[in-house]
Amino acid sequence: MPLKKQTFNDDEIDIYDEAVVYKRGEYWQMRMWLGKEKKYARFSLRTRNRDTAIDKAKKYYHELMAQQLAGKTYFSKTTKQGVQEYLKQRALDVEAEYIVKGRYGTIKTHLEHWLEFIGRDTKLKELERTDCENYFFARTKTLKKLSVSQSTVENEQSTINAMMAWLYKRNEAHIEGFDFKQLKRIDKGAEENRRATFTDDEIKAILQIIKTYTKEEMFVGRLKRKYRKYIPEAITFSLQQVGVPYDDEYLYNNGKYYCSELIYDAFLHSYKKPLFDLFPMTFKSPKSNQYFEVWADYYEKLKMEIPEGQLGCNPGGISTSDKLNIIGSIQ
Repeated sequence: MPLKKQTFNDDEIDIYDEAVVYKRGEYWQMRMWLGKEKKYARFSLRTRNRDTAIDKAKKYYHELMAQQLAGKTYFSKTTKQGVQEYLKQRALDVEAEYIVKGRYGTIKTHLEHWLEFIGRDTKLKELERTDCENYFFARTKTLKKLSVSQSTVENEQSTINAMMAWLYKRNEAHIEGFDFKQLKRIDKGAEENRRATFTDDEIKAILQIIKTYTKEEMFVGRLKRKYRKYIPEAITFSLQQVGVPYDDEYLYNNGKYYCSELIYDAFLHSYKKPLFDLFPMTFKSPKSNQYFEVWADYYEKLKMEIPEGQLGCNPGGISTSDKLNIIGSIQ
């Protein structure tokens, strides 16, 4: 039975005619009446700041209204349905030989454990980043006293967040991943095999190979120390994307990855907010304001319009980030 539209309470702030923001605990929430669905949409604005909450609410109001006018529904799929959709995509990856069948089975098992933890009927759009804080405890402190290693749970967490990022890009969830608790490094065997740097001989070998690709001077940058703790999770996220098609179109957020886009999303995942910036892309010569011939030919072969002005990233743009130190060059 559809809910009836409510009147606003005194402690709620009106956002246009059909929506309000209000505080629940420390965080601001939004409630908006969706006339076509005869229900309220409710979700966290994920901010403690009143003005930020109002700005976000206005943005979401217009987005939701646009979706309603386009005939789209707001109300969420369940976690079970989200897992099923994601597994369908990964099954296609198996057919395309992007991943092996064994990897698909591992992903399916990981997500089955997550469904047991989070609940199969939980709404995807009601999930919060903190909902899986106790996932490790739940997986390792089972009643059956089964032995589940930390590395196993860490792999499961990576799979879960890879799925959430996939669902988030398709507007099926309001979060792109969970903030799992940072775990102690208790897997000594794995730690003994871990190393922080390449050897001098390995670096020389890498440089020799790089030089076969270009004679231009190349610059080497490194994340500043305060950001290096985000590298391991960024690597884990990147490995989860093995099998995702290469993005020949160089369009951000289209279900495929080009090199810099993967780096951007990997650190977006680990840092929980953009570590690097997206900029309007240009394929034009600064001198003539005409498209470079190589790009005009490239997109003509793809039979698509050049994505001039669309947000994206590239190695040169990332190299200007204040999160990096340029430590030298290769000639």
